[in-house]
Amino acid sequence: MKINRKELLGILDIVSPGVSNKESNIEQATTFAFFKDRVVTYNDEISISHPIEGMEGLEGAIEAKILYPLLSKIADETIELTRNKNSEIIIRAGRMRSGLVLQKDIDLPIDEEIGEIEDWFDAPENLIEALSFVVFAAGKGLDSPILSGVHVSSKGFVEASDGYRIARHDLVGELGINTFVIPSSNISSLAHMGKITHIAEGMGWVHFKTEEETIFSSRVFEEKFPNTTSWTKMDGKKLVLPESIDDVLNRAMIFASRKSFLDEEILFSLEKGKFSIIAECDVAWFEEEVDAEYEGGENFSIRIAPAFLKDILKKTSACWIGTSKIKFNGAGWEYMSLLRV
Repeated sequence: MKINRKELLGILDIVSPGVSNKESNIEQATTFAFFKDRVVTYNDEISISHPIEGMEGLEGAIEAKILYPLLSKIADETIELTRNKNSEIIIRAGRMRSGLVLQKDIDLPIDEEIGEIEDWFDAPENLIEALSFVVFAAGKGLDSPILSGVHVSSKGFVEASDGYRIARHDLVGELGINTFVIPSSNISSLAHMGKITHIAEGMGWVHFKTEEETIFSSRVFEEKFPNTTSWTKMDGKKLVLPESIDDVLNRAMIFASRKSFLDEEILFSLEKGKFSIIAECDVAWFEEEVDAEYEGGENFSIRIAPAFLKDILKKTSACWIGTSKIKFNGAGWEYMSLLRV
């Protein structure tokens, strides 16, 4: 059968975040599994499936680290796929031929773990926006694993906290399912899926569906998220950040860059009437000062993700300084951090 190479590659791009990139005890966690007119990936933390046409008769699993790079290196628009008697997928393009082992028996625990998803509900229209906003405040350590998750509440908000800072964002529209806590490490892949239209609840999983019928499934935490309501209350003095802070952040982000955007941070401080932004990496460091206009006399410093602070500054240039906390807030969102006074 003939199939459009770019279309197939585009579909594999969508499901690729579900491929395990390390040794796993799960059979076929490093494969693309083709079955039931969909292609599926599963790595025990997330599973992604997407509709696919033209793969009839080729049901089975193929190693992702071979199939994807091969397709990306072929120049022809159309490729031909067949299966031979040795249970290999034969790929033909021009004068090229290649054979890839087809694992006919699919051993991924999709039915046992995820099963049939029946009750889909309309997802809040700003779900991805809210998750992407709060994820920077999630914890990264193992001392309290639940704080490495993002709390999605049926009361209409999402939040994340590492115990020193907290971010909240209201949802537009009802959640439709029970409260859950999703690992923050899965948010980036979910955000790249496109517009989430529906959401469903599973046993230990939560499922999201896009306009293109992609289904993104993520494990959820069994623990309950701590009640943070009282922690967000504070009084303080108003501080307006100058517009030039944004340009400084653009320069600081060069030095704060990390493999994972969740690990990026700068030191943001106020001392003797000047803001100071400091960033560093293994081979360089950066520091820049900006004049401050502040009616209070306190000095402080916080660590914050530069991309997150830039996002906040798009919404407001004002913050509130209390005796031990700093707070930014606007319509439907708030961010608070303990100060290092």
